[in-house]
Amino acid sequence: MPCQDITESLTITLDTKDRVADYCVEKLSCGGAVGHDRLLMPWLGDRPVEDILEADPDKVARQIETGNDLNAFMVAKHLIALQSALGAMLGQKSSGKSDACQIVAIESGPNGTQVQAQLKIDLLVKDIKACQSCCS
Repeated sequence: MPCQDITESLTITLDTKDRVADYCVEKLSCGGAVGHDRLLMPWLGDRPVEDILEADPDKVARQIETGNDLNAFMVAKHLIALQSALGAMLGQKSSGKSDACQIVAIESGPNGTQVQAQLKIDLLVKDIKACQSCCS
């Protein structure tokens, strides 16, 4: 039986050039992957954080061959989660208990930075536009 907690966990690893080296989106309660937990890694490539923050989720979903509306939704959700956490890390977005993304920890070391965040999915997905086949 699925749990009722819809809070998700986001871990972002930045390299020494502040580019996303890895990220993972998981259910906070059980640690289960949310969709493909590293769905955007091929698209992220060697992009600077600034480019990620400016990316339009709909355009990115069209660039990535998603195959269906559910996968396109997941692409948009992952990108908005990354944008929320990276924006909060840089002080461009708020990151409190009532926000869609709350930074839990930031650890820096000689190999880069790791950002831990909690995502309130009900607030995060409000920024995702309805698919073209949706009637609402």
